[in-house]
Amino acid sequence: MKNWFKILIFFFYLIIIFYLFRKSSVLGDQVNYNAIILIIFFHFFIFIFFLFKKKIYEFILLNLAVFFTLCLVELYLFYKQKNIQVVNTKNILKLRMEAAKKSGKTFDNTNIYELIQNARNQNKDIRLGFNWLLKNRQEFLIAQKELKTKLIPLTGPMNKIIVSGNEDGVYKYYKHDKYGFKNPNSRYESDIDTILIGDSFVYAGSYDNNDDIAGQLTNKYNLNSLNFGLVGTSFLSHYSVIQEYAIELKPKNIILFYYEGNDLPELTNELKEKFLLKYLEGIKQNLIKNNENSKELIELYQKKRFKTLFEKTKKKKSVKVREDQKYTIISFIKLQKLRKLIGIHNLTLPEFNIQEFNNMLFRINRITNKENIRVIFVYLPSWLRYNNYYGYQSKQLSYKKNIIGIASKYFEIMDMSDLMKKNPNAYFPFGLYGHFNLEGLTFVSEKIFDKINDK
Repeated sequence: MKNWFKILIFFFYLIIIFYLFRKSSVLGDQVNYNAIILIIFFHFFIFIFFLFKKKIYEFILLNLAVFFTLCLVELYLFYKQKNIQVVNTKNILKLRMEAAKKSGKTFDNTNIYELIQNARNQNKDIRLGFNWLLKNRQEFLIAQKELKTKLIPLTGPMNKIIVSGNEDGVYKYYKHDKYGFKNPNSRYESDIDTILIGDSFVYAGSYDNNDDIAGQLTNKYNLNSLNFGLVGTSFLSHYSVIQEYAIELKPKNIILFYYEGNDLPELTNELKEKFLLKYLEGIKQNLIKNNENSKELIELYQKKRFKTLFEKTKKKKSVKVREDQKYTIISFIKLQKLRKLIGIHNLTLPEFNIQEFNNMLFRINRITNKENIRVIFVYLPSWLRYNNYYGYQSKQLSYKKNIIGIASKYFEIMDMSDLMKKNPNAYFPFGLYGHFNLEGLTFVSEKIFDKINDK
């Protein structure tokens, strides 16, 4: 074989390895290329072996034979699974609307910003939701500057009305309390039995105050409970909420929720937030004491934000699309279904620092023990656990045993992924990807009540 062809193969390997190292340095938090790099190196050494044996043609033929064999297996798996509905965020709204139509229900797909604008014409207390994740928006930074404050509220707005999401096809309205959490203020008038802390699964943004988990514990089971859920957050935020609010309110119980779909990557992101890291040093913002300042800041932000939103074109905003669950020709070339079958579909997904998660639970256990507060750790499943899935959450889902093992060192455990597995899709809107529907929230509330009474 001519030398130029051998050199071409060498350069091919070098380009691939350089590309992967480059991608790894840029996308290190989202993608883990280490396994792929190791495979390329292994393949390179096989090439060197064949090169010394002067059997390059055999090397090429062997690779082509293996690749085409794997493609045939992938093609068979694709044909076998062709009738399985793949759900992604591009088609989830369409699927929900179709499911609603089949069940004889009306699905309201009004643009949320148009709905809020029209609702504000009738009720000036209607606001947009807020939490600390919006702190880098230009309107918030300007509001901070105008008020000459560095305060960053964890949640808000205070004493206002929020328009819900509509995963079940119906927009609703619910109240935020005096501290900006999703509760009526009346719950603060009595001793607090239970505080629920978690992300959007606890917040339950498609349901009103009476139907979320805290509402059902309060109204159905006579356990005065507060919803301290914050959308899009993880355990450093939870730790901050406990320090700022829960410890001050002295509940009997804290229900600490872990959502397997995104809590690990969100914790990774939170550990980069300087203002949250101060909570690890015991430096609080004293948000209860500074509640009026937080309220003023959020109101100014909201005023500026509404102006930005409603001065823009009235064209409906397009739905943001994740293509990670859509099976394409690239998916075929990557042998996605075969990789899933043999359990290596998540090789390029990032590893997570479980030690940091352990550190957060250790800290939460330490401060709650000091106040003699009972903590129950609730493991919440993703819809993706129970359905044919090979995408971006699969790595997080694989950490279940580790997460429960760590949490069991510190807290009592409730594994809702096991409790829900008999009929899991019944607990999600129209049996599709999303947050828990009313049946799911009711089921979780019932199991939490049973666990609280099981001392």
